[in-house]
Amino acid sequence: MLSIDCGLEIWCHDPAIPPGGFPDDPDSLFREDSKPRRLRVLVVDDEPTITETLVEILNGEGFDAVAASTGDAALSSARSFSPDVILSDVVMPGMNGVEMGILVRKILPKCRIILFSGQSATVDLLRSARSQGHEFEIVPKPVKPEKLISMIRGTVI
Repeated sequence: MLSIDCGLEIWCHDPAIPPGGFPDDPDSLFREDSKPRRLRVLVVDDEPTITETLVEILNGEGFDAVAASTGDAALSSARSFSPDVILSDVVMPGMNGVEMGILVRKILPKCRIILFSGQSATVDLLRSARSQGHEFEIVPKPVKPEKLISMIRGTVI
């Protein structure tokens, strides 16, 4: 903000100034550790090719992405990694994506959960979850990476 003697205040937006003004320690704006945190994404699928490919694509797009191969592993990763978004297959051995999503929401209620599936069993799992008050975003397989990236960023493709 610039004050001029006549009482006029001029506001200009400078992207180097964070919303709310300067922090108590202005030098923190220039330290490496003060960079905005990248959006954290946990990718869950029992097919390693899918998780590895999506993690590589998402990291290349500026996200902080990691993989898990089971619902149990995803739950453990969610506790330590604290993802902002989880992309998960629905049908997996052991804990399925819907069950995992319900449990994750108990520990990370603000975590966005996007499920993808190519199997008909998904319909029954989602219907059961919905009857218990749980809603999930669903994307049919095969999933185009552009669509997932768009969804994560909150835009429509």
